[in-house]
Amino acid sequence: MVAGVYHWKTGKVDLYEVNPPLLRLIATIPVVLAQAHFLVEPSDIEDSLRPEYSLGRSFISWNSQHFQSLFVWSRWACIPFSVLGGIVVYLWGRELSGTAGGLVSLTLWCFSPSILAYGQLMACDLGASVLGLLASYSLSKWLDIPSWHRTFVAGGLLGLALLGKLTWIVLLPLWPILWLIIRWIAGKQNFRAELPKMVTIIIVAVITLNVGYGFKGTGTPLGKIKFVSHFFGGKETALTAIPSVDQNTFSNSFIAGVPIPFPISFVIGLDKQKFDFEQRNFSYLRGEWRSPGWWWYYLYALLVKETSGLWLMFIVATIFALFAGGPPTTKLLLVISPALAVLVIVSSQIGMNAHYRYVIPILPFVFIFASTWVRLLFVDKLSKKYPQNLDRGSQSIFRLAGIFILCAAILNHICSSLYLSPHTLAYFNEVAGGPRHGHEHLLGTNISVGQDLAALEEWCSNHPKAGPFIAAIDSPVPKRHWKVPLVDNENLLASAHQQNVRPIWYAISVNQLWSRDRRFVFLRHQTPFARVGDATLVFRPPQS
Repeated sequence: MVAGVYHWKTGKVDLYEVNPPLLRLIATIPVVLAQAHFLVEPSDIEDSLRPEYSLGRSFISWNSQHFQSLFVWSRWACIPFSVLGGIVVYLWGRELSGTAGGLVSLTLWCFSPSILAYGQLMACDLGASVLGLLASYSLSKWLDIPSWHRTFVAGGLLGLALLGKLTWIVLLPLWPILWLIIRWIAGKQNFRAELPKMVTIIIVAVITLNVGYGFKGTGTPLGKIKFVSHFFGGKETALTAIPSVDQNTFSNSFIAGVPIPFPISFVIGLDKQKFDFEQRNFSYLRGEWRSPGWWWYYLYALLVKETSGLWLMFIVATIFALFAGGPPTTKLLLVISPALAVLVIVSSQIGMNAHYRYVIPILPFVFIFASTWVRLLFVDKLSKKYPQNLDRGSQSIFRLAGIFILCAAILNHICSSLYLSPHTLAYFNEVAGGPRHGHEHLLGTNISVGQDLAALEEWCSNHPKAGPFIAAIDSPVPKRHWKVPLVDNENLLASAHQQNVRPIWYAISVNQLWSRDRRFVFLRHQTPFARVGDATLVFRPPQS
C-alpha cells in the first residue's frame, strides 16, 4: 500500500520495483482520496535495497487510528479484477467446451480457495493473473481473425499484463513462438502477411509498458545500469545496501551502449527479483528445511493447495484430450503454454521456494483446461473419435459415469472450499490432511500472512480472562497497535523455554510454531486451548 501511495504522491515508481506499479496504483486510489498520512523522505528510498517493508510498518503508525479501514478500501478496489477474471474464464471456457464448459470453468474460478484468498487481498497476484489471462485470450482471438483492430487490442492487453507482474515478461518471446507453431500445425503459410502484425503487437505492448512507467529511464544504455544481482551484475553482492560502485556484466561488452526499450525501474525490478532468488534461503517442504530448495516445490504446492475435485477433473480432461478427442490442439496449446511457461520459470528458481502465490497466474488456465472434457457430455454427443464404436447403451453408461464424476468433483470443489471460508489462505485439500495438517507440507505465506490478527483481537475480547500473551502471528502490523494483552517483557520466553513450562498464555501462528529457529518447540506437542482462523493457535498456562 505504501508504494502505491508513494507513486501517487511523488510521481515516482522507484519503490517496490520487484512488482510493476499498475495494480497498486488502482488499489490505493481510495487511500489517496481518504488523504492518508504519508511522511516519506527521499533518503528513506535511497538508503536501502528493499525499503518498502520498513516504510509499510511506518505507514501503519502514521495512520494508526484508521489503517484497517484503509486496507479494507484498497481491497474493495481490487474486487473488479476477480469479477473480470470470472468473465474471461467463462468466455474462454465456453468457446472451447460450450456453455456447460464455460459454467464449469466459472464455478472452478469462483470457488477456488486460492482465488477466494487472494481475491480479498490487495496483493498483485490475483489482478496480475487476470491481466495475463485476458492478454492470452486476446491472442487467441487475434489468431482466429488477425485484423489490425485485434492486433492493437492484443498488444495493449499484453502491455497491461506486463504492468501487472514481472512474470508475464515470458509472454514477449512466447507469443511469437506460439504464433509460428500454431500456423505451422494448421498448415497456413501466411507468415509474411501476419509478421508485421505480430511485430506490432510486441511494439504496442512495450509502448504500453513504458506509458505505465511514464517512460522513466527508457533508453538508458544497458552498460550504465547499476545491478545488484550476480546474474546481471557479474559479481557477488551484499543485501545490506545498494552497492556504491557499478556492477554490470554488460558494461565492458559490445552491447553496453545499447539503449534499453523498457523503463529502468522495470529492469531494476527484474534484477532485484533475481537477487532475491540468488540468496539461497532455506525453504520448507514436507517437514524438511533445505537450501537450495526443490525444483518440484511449486508443482507439489499446487497439488496440496487446490481441491481434490479440481485435480480429478484435470486428470479426466488430460485423458480425454489424449484419447477421446477434445478441442483442437492449437486451441489447447494457447491454454496450456502460458501456464506451463510460468511453472517452468518459477520452478527453476530454487534459491527461494517460499510463496505459492507465485503460481497463482497458472490457475485460470488450469480451470479452463480442466473443463474441456465437459463438451463430450453436453456438446459433442460424446466424441467423433472414441464413442463411435460404442452402442447406445454403452454411450448412455459412459455419459452417466462422466456426469457422476463431474458432479462429485464440482461438489467437492465447492464444499471443500466453503467449509474453510473465509480462512481459505490456510486451505489444504483432503488428500493433504486438510488445514490442520498443512504445516506437514508447507509453511510461510502458504498458510499465513498475519490475517488472523483481527480474529485474535476478537477472541481476546470474548475471553477477557485470557492473557497476558506472548504472541507471534506473522502480522506486519507493529505490536503496539494490537488489541491483544501482551507481556511487558518477551525475554520471559527464554526462561519459559529452559524450564519447559508455560507460565503465560501464547498466541502462536502455525508458521512460528514450526519455524526453523525452534523458538516455540516446547509447544509443538501441546494441545492448543483454541484455534483462531486455522492458522493461529492459543495455548493456556498449566492449571495450578
